[in-house]
Amino acid sequence: MTMSEMEKHPDSYMNDSPFINKLLIPKGNLTYEQVATQTLSPEEKKIINDFVYLLEKSKQLFQQLRHLPQHGHFNWQVHFSRTFDCFSKLWKFQQDHRGVLDMKYGLQRWQIGEIASRIGQLYYHYYLRTSDTNYLHEALIFYLAIRQRDYYTKFDSEEILVKKLRYYARFLVVSIMVNKMDLVLELKSELAGLIDDMSTEHNTQDVDEWKGILNEVTAFRNALCHLSVTRADTSGVTLSHRLISENVVLPETTLSPNPLKLQNALIVGTKSGQPKVTELSLDMYRIGSILEKNPKCLSALKNPIKQYLYKPSVRELMCSLAEMGNFLQRQSVQLIYLSDSHIIQLLDDPFIRLILLRFCLFTAVLQMHTAFKTEEYYPTSVPSLKFAEICSKPAVKRGIIDIANILESVVLFSAP
Repeated sequence: MTMSEMEKHPDSYMNDSPFINKLLIPKGNLTYEQVATQTLSPEEKKIINDFVYLLEKSKQLFQQLRHLPQHGHFNWQVHFSRTFDCFSKLWKFQQDHRGVLDMKYGLQRWQIGEIASRIGQLYYHYYLRTSDTNYLHEALIFYLAIRQRDYYTKFDSEEILVKKLRYYARFLVVSIMVNKMDLVLELKSELAGLIDDMSTEHNTQDVDEWKGILNEVTAFRNALCHLSVTRADTSGVTLSHRLISENVVLPETTLSPNPLKLQNALIVGTKSGQPKVTELSLDMYRIGSILEKNPKCLSALKNPIKQYLYKPSVRELMCSLAEMGNFLQRQSVQLIYLSDSHIIQLLDDPFIRLILLRFCLFTAVLQMHTAFKTEEYYPTSVPSLKFAEICSKPAVKRGIIDIANILESVVLFSAP
């Protein structure tokens, strides 16, 4: 959905505006006293009222999106469409009436940057919902425009500096996702300068946190750029994990009368010690990229919808699996990628621990039962749970015999 397409949607915000007869001036612009000393024509007053209404409405809609669940929810597109719609009108409105808003309202360049930054965020989160990389590139376009036009150049408060830092953090994530590593290097240097400004001019306690973010980005980029590939003429080659036309291999004939399609992918990262940026570890990034195609590659092919979970609780993992399963269509499959250094410490959860202990007990009982001598009767799991050593423990075997004695069925079990 491009900006021009969003502008075509019908809208009644202006007609319902409660601000037409009351001038509202938000914090950071001209004060009520300053406005009172100016002579505003009815048209200028209406322009300011309508702008403030659109600005406040866009903020409300943007905040509402934060409460939507990460996956599923039948009406999420409606919420995004309304928010896109409002921001599209706001962006065009400030362009059409910049002179009045600058002179009579005191519109600041950083405020324009904030509007553009939120539009970029909308595109990025729409990409996360749909896995359509076109929206990822739209987010990049807005973030690049903010930087090129220096919307955040002048700021006189720590609050605005923090807004600029957040913009850079989001810009860096998008740049990494589109594999623009040279741009990442430039942004990283600029972010370091802003952090230095924060530490020397504003004396804030958030400096260490921002330095941690900068270190994360540095480690992540270094890991991605650890291997460089060059051509014979020594020019560099940009490596991409995404599907491109040159590496698509399609079968000559359909291999199955009912072919399956990859619809969803749940990508779970819990492995410790990996470079990460925000909630995206290195392996999650690489797997996610593999499940995407280049925007120009096979237009009829759609990317599977992905959901990323970084170090989730067992409950969060199960809820995500259930939510994605509810929307799984016929002849479709769901991919689950799970990385871990120690199988997610499942024994910490009482319910999972109970399931595993019962699995272990059932396996040991069948192995000792004289009627079940082959492995075809034993319970299985994917991935395989290595319980052979536990089941062969003398204490386990004695426990099973004790239970069999109580049930008067000891003759059915081999001696420990």
